[in-house]
Amino acid sequence: MLGEAHLGLGEFTLAKDELKKGLSILGRPWPNRVTLATLRETFKQFRFRYGLIRAVADLELDLEESKIVEYLGHVFYFNEENEANVLSNLRGLNRLELLGPSSALASSYAQVGVILGIIGLSGLAEKYMARGSSVLPEDAGAADRMMFANYAALYALAKGSWNDGETHSQEMYEQSHLIGDQRMMCYSISIMSISCSCGARRNAVRNCAKN
Repeated sequence: MLGEAHLGLGEFTLAKDELKKGLSILGRPWPNRVTLATLRETFKQFRFRYGLIRAVADLELDLEESKIVEYLGHVFYFNEENEANVLSNLRGLNRLELLGPSSALASSYAQVGVILGIIGLSGLAEKYMARGSSVLPEDAGAADRMMFANYAALYALAKGSWNDGETHSQEMYEQSHLIGDQRMMCYSISIMSISCSCGARRNAVRNCAKN
């Protein structure tokens, strides 16, 4: 996928153009009105949670769409296009919900959990993170475990759990090392350094308070 290649090279503008083109080829274009589309996907996720959707999935199309919007989500994240990032995560999750439990669904739940944690909906965030953990297959490969650990580490940072952030980023590093993903190895080190730095600062404040 050309868009994925551009993303891997850090060419975010080109990646976004190619990924959006891919959605158009699928017949499922990226919307012009992001806010309205986000509300629709939010309502759809609400219906999933209450068992109100019984739609039959188009396996190939839904899976391909979920992959493209996941990559778009990475582009939006690095470009700090927050609303579009939320939409991409919700849209990908709703497509994967139709396909049943999988590593991709686990990561998608975790992605949404991170967003909910950032905006302060901690109770709901915990539920999505737990749901993601519960559907992650026991035989998930290194790449899948790397991505789940990535979101788990980001969620830990969002809620200030520095020890958890260090643990998950360490796992992320180990899994990315297994598959030779240099970009994610570097990213895991960045998360680990933040976790260790903030954790050390917190401990220092506690020690001062005791003295």
